[in-house]
Amino acid sequence: ILDALTAAGVAVVMVSHDVSFCARYAHRCALFFDGAVVAEGTPRAFFSGNSFYTTSADRMARHICPGAVTPEDVMAVIGGRVPPRPELTFTYGEYTAAKLGFTFKSAVGYTVDDSASDTYILTEPASAVRDGYPCVITLQVTPITSNYAAKDVQTDLANYLKNLGSQYPTKWETWKAASKKLAGGTGYYNNYRGVMSDGTIVRGRVHMAIIGNNKLLTLHITCPGWYNSSYMKIYDNIYSSIKAIQ
Repeated sequence: ILDALTAAGVAVVMVSHDVSFCARYAHRCALFFDGAVVAEGTPRAFFSGNSFYTTSADRMARHICPGAVTPEDVMAVIGGRVPPRPELTFTYGEYTAAKLGFTFKSAVGYTVDDSASDTYILTEPASAVRDGYPCVITLQVTPITSNYAAKDVQTDLANYLKNLGSQYPTKWETWKAASKKLAGGTGYYNNYRGVMSDGTIVRGRVHMAIIGNNKLLTLHITCPGWYNSSYMKIYDNIYSSIKAIQ
């Protein structure tokens, strides 16, 4: 119920003494003491920064799994099998990236940043953020030379992922690039999984393709790792609906 409400953009405020529940489902946590809020932050930062008011998982494993505040966090760090999170549902609407020359369908309610002439960014609303990490979707169009070919797409994709990996010092994994068209153009995509310094698991996909008039289109979606299968449905909607403005 909570996931359905927040996915619809509804802000939910709860008061609870069940710290494990809060660590698993809340987007922001705060400690109310003596009539005032004395501490506040994302669940991972909030609980891993407290010695007394924290989860059992953090108390037991903080010295060997820094930043792990739920049983699933600990299981992931030690290589165990983690039960899947509940699937999320989204409502979709049309977006117009006029400066890039494309329209597509994606989850509604996202903040749009089209201030740059070559980039269009959608950011998940704060009320819907899970595990302290928002889903961010970036579309970018860059000029390429007339002799730019499929092998160059593969090279640029590999370099993009290499640069992206520097943001994840704890762990960084990529899969094997696969051929797949995007907006009708020849392209390649690859998936990745990264672990941030605070233990947050992030997953995503980068898809690049050659489009008309010597341009390279890049679609990048990044999301909280535990909900990857849900957020990839957003990618699927963008992929199947993106088209050039006529």
